[in-house]
Amino acid sequence: MFRTKSGEEIFIIDGHLHNWDASPDNVLNKYGQGFIDCFYAYHANLSPPEYVWDEATYAKYGADRMVKDVFGDGYVDMGIFQPTYLTDFYKNGFNTTEQNAELKNRHPDRFILNGAWDPRDGTKGLEYFESLVDNYGIKGVKLYTAEWKGDSKGYKLTDPASVRYLEKCVELGVTNIHVHKGPTIWPLNSDAFDVTDIDETATLFTNLTFIIEHCGLPRFDDFCWIAQQESNVWGGLAVVMPFIHTRPRYFAEVMANLLFWIGEDKLTFASDYAIWHPKWLVEKFIDFELPEDIKQEFGVDLTMEAKKKILGLNAANLYGIDIEAQKKKLIRIRVHNIRDYATDKHSMTDDTAYGGISGMVMKVEPIHRAVQAVKRKTRSPKKRVILMSAKGKVLTQQKVRTLAKYDQIILIAGHYKGVDERVAKYVADEEMSIGEFVITGGELPAMMVVDAVARMFKGVIGKEASKEGESFSKGVQYEHPVYTRPEVFSPKRGTNWKVPGVLVSGDHKKIEEWRNKNRTALD
Repeated sequence: MFRTKSGEEIFIIDGHLHNWDASPDNVLNKYGQGFIDCFYAYHANLSPPEYVWDEATYAKYGADRMVKDVFGDGYVDMGIFQPTYLTDFYKNGFNTTEQNAELKNRHPDRFILNGAWDPRDGTKGLEYFESLVDNYGIKGVKLYTAEWKGDSKGYKLTDPASVRYLEKCVELGVTNIHVHKGPTIWPLNSDAFDVTDIDETATLFTNLTFIIEHCGLPRFDDFCWIAQQESNVWGGLAVVMPFIHTRPRYFAEVMANLLFWIGEDKLTFASDYAIWHPKWLVEKFIDFELPEDIKQEFGVDLTMEAKKKILGLNAANLYGIDIEAQKKKLIRIRVHNIRDYATDKHSMTDDTAYGGISGMVMKVEPIHRAVQAVKRKTRSPKKRVILMSAKGKVLTQQKVRTLAKYDQIILIAGHYKGVDERVAKYVADEEMSIGEFVITGGELPAMMVVDAVARMFKGVIGKEASKEGESFSKGVQYEHPVYTRPEVFSPKRGTNWKVPGVLVSGDHKKIEEWRNKNRTALD
C-alpha cells in the first residue's frame, strides 16, 4: 500500500500483470524470440536506467521475483493477471491462465485471475472457457485479437464467432472484457489491433464492460471518440504509464484527453509487469501534476481524488473488491537479505572485531545501505528502525501498542558476536530486547515483535474484545484464571477437578469480583 507523506493510505490495484516464460527452452521459433525482443526494447527504452534488467532475467524472471517486485517493492495491494497464450510462438504458452493460477493459489488475496478465449477455437474453445469459469471462478478475460493461429493472423470482435463467445460471457457472468488494442509487437499485424470493432461490439453488449488495454495507442483519437459514446468502454493505462518518465508532456496530453473524453471513473492503473516495474510508475504518478496550460486548455485536472480512483478504486468497482476487507489482510512482512546490500565481491556482511576479541561483528555499511533502501519504500514519516539487541530495553505490551501506530517498522536482526556499535548510534532509532538471555541471532526476537505488533491490527484476531483485559493490557498485569467444559473433570477414580462454583452461578457481579480478586493489578 502506498502511504503519502501525510500518512494517507492509497490502495493500489495493478490492472495488467504477466508472469511469462520466454526463456530459450520455451521459445518455439523466431517469432517467439522476436516477440520478447520487442518487449525488451519497450522495457529498456521507456524505463529509468536503474530499473532496466538484463535480457536473460527479463525472459524468465519467475514467480518469486514477481511477488517481490509487485507486492514487496511496488506498492501494489492486488494485481490482475492478463494471460497471453501465444502458443504458435512458445512451446508451453507465453503466459497462460493455468500458469497464473499456480501463483494465485499461493497468494489468493493478492491476485485476481482472468481467463482467455479465442473464437477460432470453435466449440472446443467454448468448452475450455467454461472450464476456466468452473475451475477458477474468473470474472474477466483478456483477448489478444492479433494472436496468430495457424494461417490466421488475428480476428475481430465483430466476427460471428467472437459474438458467440461474448454471448457465452454474458451467460456465465464474466463481465469484464479486457482487449489488447495497442502498439504493434513484432511479428503481429497492426490492423488486428485496430479499435474500430469495439464500437459496434460495445453497443451490442451493453451488459459487458470493455477495458481497452493501452487505450488504443497509437489509435488513441479513435479510442477516445468511441469511449466517449459507449458508457461501457474503459481505458487500461498499460503502455500509457511509462511515458510519464520519458515524455512527461506527452503523458500529460494523453491523460488530459482521457479525463476530458472519458472521465476519471473509467480508467485503471496498469504496469504491464514485467514490461515495466510498478514501483517507479506509482511514485511518479502520485507526484505528477498536469501543466497549467494543459489544465486550462482541457478544463480538467489530475487531482489526488482522481489518482486514487485510477490507482485502485475503479478496478475495485469492476471486480467487486471490498477494499476495507482487503486492507485487513494486508499487513506486509518483508524479509531483506543484508548480503544483497554488501559492496564487495564476496557479499561480506561481517568482519573481525577491532581490539582482538573473539567472534565476528556485523558491518555497518551493508546494514546502513539496506535500511536506507527499505525506508524509501514508504513515504510516510511514521517510521521506526529497531536493532534487536541484548542491551536494549525489554519489549512490553505498552511498547507494542506504541509500535502499532507506525506505518513502517524496520527490524535489524543481529548475529555473531554483535553488531557494529555505529548501527545503534546512527542507523537505529532504538535497541530492543525480549529478555535477559542469549540466543544465536536476532531473527526469532524480530519474529516475536512482528507477531506482537501484528495482532494489534483490526481483523488479525477473531474478536477485538479479546485484546481488552488480556495479560499486560492497559491496567492489567496478568489475566484472571479461565475455565471451560467440562465443569468437573475426573482424570482418575476419586479425583475431581472442579470449576469454581461462582463461574457457573450466573451472578455476573460476583463473577467480575472473583476475576478482579484473582489477577494481579499493575502498581
